[in-house]
Order: sequence, then C-alpha cells, then structure tokens
Amino acid sequence: MYYVNRGAVRYTECRRLHGTNADYKEAIGDFSKALELDANNFKAFYNLALCHANLEKYGIAAEEMSSAIALNPAYADAYHLRGLAYEYNGDLARAVADYEKALELKPDDEESEMHLKSIKEKKERDGTLSTTSGGRIEVAVPAESKAKVSLADVGGMKKLKERIVGMLSLLKDPHAAEKYGVGFGGGILFYGPPGCGKSFVAEAIAGEAGVTFIRTSIAETLNMYVGNSEKNLHAIFEAARAKQPAIIFFDEIEALGGSRENMAEHWSRALVNHFLMEMDQIEKRRERILVIGATNAPWYMDHALKRSGRFSESILIGPPDPEGREEIFRLRSRKIELLDGIDYRRLATMSDGFSCADIDTICTETAQRVWLEKTGRKVRTEDFALTIERGAREGRFRTVREWSDIAKRHDGDGQPSGLAGKKENMFG
Repeated sequence: MYYVNRGAVRYTECRRLHGTNADYKEAIGDFSKALELDANNFKAFYNLALCHANLEKYGIAAEEMSSAIALNPAYADAYHLRGLAYEYNGDLARAVADYEKALELKPDDEESEMHLKSIKEKKERDGTLSTTSGGRIEVAVPAESKAKVSLADVGGMKKLKERIVGMLSLLKDPHAAEKYGVGFGGGILFYGPPGCGKSFVAEAIAGEAGVTFIRTSIAETLNMYVGNSEKNLHAIFEAARAKQPAIIFFDEIEALGGSRENMAEHWSRALVNHFLMEMDQIEKRRERILVIGATNAPWYMDHALKRSGRFSESILIGPPDPEGREEIFRLRSRKIELLDGIDYRRLATMSDGFSCADIDTICTETAQRVWLEKTGRKVRTEDFALTIERGAREGRFRTVREWSDIAKRHDGDGQPSGLAGKKENMFG
C-alpha cells in the first residue's frame, strides 16, 4: 500500500504543478512496484492508466484500465477514462461502448454524455465510427454569416438592450471611442435554463450591429486527437479576426471552458488555457471581436474565464414574466388560423414558469391537433389551454423548474457561485 500511496502523491503533484514526463514515470514506477506485491490492486492499475494517459500513451492506458475494470466492473469512472483513452487513440467504436457503460452505471455523468454526443454527431457527418486519419490535423473552419434577426425581434429584455448599446457603438465606430481611450475586448456570458433564448439574443445582437456572426459547433471544435481542439479553436478566432468587426457565439461553452480544477486530463486543461490566451489577445490587440458564450451549467465554468477582459459580464436569461409569456403566445401563433378573441392573458397565467421553447411547443402541438381533426375550424383559447393542461398532467414543461433545482444545489440562492447576473426576460 506504501507504493500506491507514494505514487498517488507524486501523480497528484504532477497534475497540480504540470509535471514533466520524468515525474509521471516516477509515479508509474511506484504503481508498478505495488502490482509486483499485489497483482490484484485496483488502485494501482487505475492510477497507472492515468499516468500513461498523461504521457499520451493511450493504448497502454486503455490496457491498464481494462485490468482495473476486471477487478471492479461496477466503477463508472474507469469506463469513462478508458473511453477517453480509446477516443484519443482513434478507436471510436470502443469509446462509445465505454461511455454508454459509464452512463449506465452513473446516469448523471455529464462528461461521458458530452463525449458520447460528440462522437455520434461525428458519425452522422462521416457515416462511420472508424477513423483512418491517424491523428492528422484537420482544422475545422467555422461558417460565417450575417444574422437575419435584430433586437427588434426580441421582446422585453430592456435592461439587456441598454447594456449592449455601448458595445454595438464600439463595433460600429471604434475610432470615436479610441479618442477616450476606450477599447473593445472581452465577452458576455449568457446563462440560465434551456429554451429561454440565449442563442436567439446572441444572433439578434449580431443582426443589430450588422457584423459578421460566427456560430460555433462544439462537435466540430472538439477533436479526438491531442492538439487538434486547440487548432480548431484558434481557427475560429482567426476567422473572426479576418472579418472584423465580428461576433463569435459559443453555445454549451462549459465544454470548452470547464473548470480546470475538476479536470484529470492534461489535454482538457490545455484547451482551457488556449481559450484564455485567445480571449487575452482580443483585449491586448484591441480587436473588434465580441465573444458571447451561452451555458446551462455556469457552475462548471473555469473562474479564470470570468475575470475582466474575458467573460467579465454574466447575464442570467431566465423564463419570461407574465407580459413576456403573453407576447410570446401572440408572436408564436401569428401563422395559426385563430378564432377572434384569443385570451392571451389567461394562457400567460396558465403557463407560469414555462420557457420560450415550452410555449413554442404548446402553439405547435395545438395547431397540429386542431388540423388533424379535419373539421376546418379555427384554433380557440380552449385548444391552447387543453395542451397546457395535458402537458402538466404528463409532467412536461418542467425544464425551468428542474434547472432551478440543480442551480440551487450549486448555490443556496439559485445564483451559481461567482456569477452576478440579473434575471432578464426574453421572447420573440
């Protein structure tokens, strides 16, 4: 047990101090000695696999983790880590099997779920789970566009609109601001429950400014081979630099800027470090690039990303208030053949706590149900009410409530630690 404990201390110090290969090899020596004394030592195999993974020897890491799993087949983290080794070694089919096993044993394993989603999206694009690139660098060049919506399409959110007026002025006329020593740089973090309009607001800001809008895809940014994710991330920022002024939008940003304190893998920490460097360059070079991040899980964000010059402003975008919900029903039902006199206020009251996406679903389902009757009648208030009542009985439309419960577990008042955003309402 002595060698396992000494090896664990050495390994922990390597991670904390970004140790050298020699340091990891010393830890490997300790774990190997422990296995000479006890060939069934689960901890020794497990930590030995971690050391080899940090040395980027993923094939060996997978073999050592397989030995650990044989000794403790119910340990979910072992399957997740072996899945990572398979993924970074290019064996995606085995990686998928391990991530699925990890989720079977530990359903709330968000990292396994994220990697599984990324691989399956790659399969949909490429049509196969095999890889023949052999680690070749394949930089993902992001698509750029001009947003087709503007702030006029966003209802409510008065305070947010006031906040971004200055930012838009900097994007449109930076020379005037430079006379006062005001430079541009940094970003905004939108956080809150799913379906409340974070992506829509980001696109509306770009449309209002009339600048290049780059919407990133996590699946295309993250890459199985070490170093490729950083190259993809750099390509995104370079594309924005070539098209200044520009806005880069990162959805699910916690996948790129997660807390380094909770990362066991050095390649994950390297990606966060690179993200920080790119953000710092915007401020240093006074580039006209606004970075907007969106996340449903702000508690997983690295604290270094929230300092001045990076995501220094965090804004909670929560569910719409009664007036917002009433207007959402009006906007979402514009293309539905309605009976005169729809009681939007009643619908807003019945949908208390619902997200924008929930209301959109209600309108769609209501229109479809009436159409399937084949009577040719117009949609009435009662039709919308019936959809809401059925959804409530079935336990649907609970996204906001479930998110709030999770948020409260991370911070007693529901505000994720370190984020001082104020709730805004969005619809449109």
